[in-house]
Amino acid sequence: MFSRWLCRWPLRARCLPALLVLLFAVLECVAAPRADAVPIIDCWIDPGHGNADTGTQGIDGPGRPNEADITFAMCQNWLQAWLGDYGYDVALTRNSKGSSSFKLLPSQRTRILNGKTANDAAPPFIARARFIISIHMNSTAKSKQTGAQDTTFKQLNTYWNPNSGVGLIMGDIRGFVLGSYVSPRAQANYEAAFGFGCRGTIPGGLKVGNFFMIRDVDAPAILVEVCFISTRCQFNTILTDAAQSEVSQGIADGVTFYAPPGGVPDLSAAALQRLATTVGSIRASGVPMQEPARPAAVEEREATTATSFSESFDGATFPPVGWSVQTSGAPAPHAWARSVDTLIVRSGVGAAIVRGAYANSSDEWLISPMIMVGANDSGLAFYWAGNHDLASAVDASCLLRRKGDVGWTTVWTLSGEPTATRFVYRDRIVSLTSHLGDSLQFAFRAQGTNGPDFAVDDVSVGTFQPTGPPPNDRCATALSLPSGHFSVTGQTCYGANDVDPNPGATTCVADEMSGRDVVYKFFAQSGDSLDVAVNGGWNPAVYLLSACPGDSTQCLAGAYPVDGATPPSFDYLFNQSGEYFLIVDGPAGNCGSFNLTGIRRGSTTGVGVQWGPAGATGISAFPNPTRGATHFAGKLPVEPETVGQLEVFDASGRRVLSRTMTLTHGVFEIMWDGRGRTGNQLPAGVYLVKATAAGRSANAKVVVVR
Repeated sequence: MFSRWLCRWPLRARCLPALLVLLFAVLECVAAPRADAVPIIDCWIDPGHGNADTGTQGIDGPGRPNEADITFAMCQNWLQAWLGDYGYDVALTRNSKGSSSFKLLPSQRTRILNGKTANDAAPPFIARARFIISIHMNSTAKSKQTGAQDTTFKQLNTYWNPNSGVGLIMGDIRGFVLGSYVSPRAQANYEAAFGFGCRGTIPGGLKVGNFFMIRDVDAPAILVEVCFISTRCQFNTILTDAAQSEVSQGIADGVTFYAPPGGVPDLSAAALQRLATTVGSIRASGVPMQEPARPAAVEEREATTATSFSESFDGATFPPVGWSVQTSGAPAPHAWARSVDTLIVRSGVGAAIVRGAYANSSDEWLISPMIMVGANDSGLAFYWAGNHDLASAVDASCLLRRKGDVGWTTVWTLSGEPTATRFVYRDRIVSLTSHLGDSLQFAFRAQGTNGPDFAVDDVSVGTFQPTGPPPNDRCATALSLPSGHFSVTGQTCYGANDVDPNPGATTCVADEMSGRDVVYKFFAQSGDSLDVAVNGGWNPAVYLLSACPGDSTQCLAGAYPVDGATPPSFDYLFNQSGEYFLIVDGPAGNCGSFNLTGIRRGSTTGVGVQWGPAGATGISAFPNPTRGATHFAGKLPVEPETVGQLEVFDASGRRVLSRTMTLTHGVFEIMWDGRGRTGNQLPAGVYLVKATAAGRSANAKVVVVR
């Protein structure tokens, strides 16, 4: 698909070559720092992992060189040398193996790549780069497996991501161009280094990857997974200088076709045509070359929602009938226009877009026809794609005005959106409840200078729930996680940041999680198990906490797709009964929709406990006997919303604990941690539990053993 898109360039050759040259010259000027800002180099070389993060283990386990050791040796000794010999100005994100007690987190590494943090050189060095190359080693082994996995399979994979780059253009193709030149040359040298001794070659080719180092960076970037060190032959081969040098030379050779030292890539129509021919030839040889998908939808409206007005910009006429555009004089493509490019269209065959990178100040309006807001029209919904990271240069907004009004009221702005993955479509629903019965227009406005592209698609008015915070974005409002098999969906973009687990905990997650999060809670008994996975286009994380929040909070298990694994998952066996919290989270600036799936096995009990015939009373305590926490659940025949009291008495009749609780339709749940009202751990013995509400009561006994 992408090669066909590139092949359309000759049809545009009469009008676009000069524009492309100007456009990318502007991009380079925007990317280049001022004289008093950080310097710009040709290439950041990123040796994957490092410090306490060893990456994947070699086939011999932790006793032999691991991924971090091999990537560092290859980048320091060979890739840096080959690129330097070709005249490129390069630097390494890490210049030593580092401290084994400190983990260089992926988000910290991207700050180095973006020129916001210095590396570990002496003296420390800070810079931005014209392009980025990250080197990694692959594995067929799962995290809990050791030993040989597949002694014949071997493959070199090169990855790119359309979200890398300065972010001024949706579907920035420079990462694809860089990968297209590097991938076949690295593959050829890889075959020369590994082909004689290692059998079972399957061409890896060029793929779209969701790795940190090629996604959240401000320069075109690729990531090369050199080989599989979980296989004997490849592990032994990549430890040799000959193999490291051979593959490094192939990578460096590809770079010379991308851009000269100190220069910018040639993206003229003629150059893109040559690239399309090259890509077609490579594909014909059986090597895959993956183009980007269109911007992904982070949030989805329900397809069954009734609408009374809709516009998807699929018709050939633009603006659509009844719509209008106003421009401050910006030429195409910097004024509102219709695009049929699959990289931009969210659904159907068209979308509305206003292009950025315009050197002069612009103010572009796309205005709807006048519509009547009916009784069921509770929201204005639209999908938008833009880049909040660069919103300081330009802002986009949605505005409303009633019939007869001169002025407009702003109801949404791009700069007011939480940061998320760049240039993915996200859903925004603006409330129209205060406009019922009104005739009104709405408009999309983009204004500023040298800003990012901004696109709109699938605009509709109908029965929609306005966008807002998720109900479970705080520990205090955690939703109950169903027992047995479960599948729940949600989104984090408009929530709070209520939980920050211990960053880098080896049993938890591999990066800081200071992004927006949502919380689920459940009770587990000793011996229960949890298998869970989370899926989302923005790389969500999932982890398990023993409390939420609290000084004693411990992150028990978790998963985060630092290396693009989808979906992240983990399993956990509970060795102590109690209440637990499951969190969906991400690093700062990452959010989106997700699907959380899994299974809770064992004797679990939720709110939906059945207590027999209506009006029956009772308390259940489990586990019983208990060595620590005990979960009480019960029912009293009282009013729908009632406040009650739970009391615990020792064998002598002395009250050792009293807690207030809320009963919903007579049902209550509460956990006791085995401590008294002063916080002291109570001794072993038999204890009486009494629940009281509205003059009704129920009793139970629980045995505490130590």
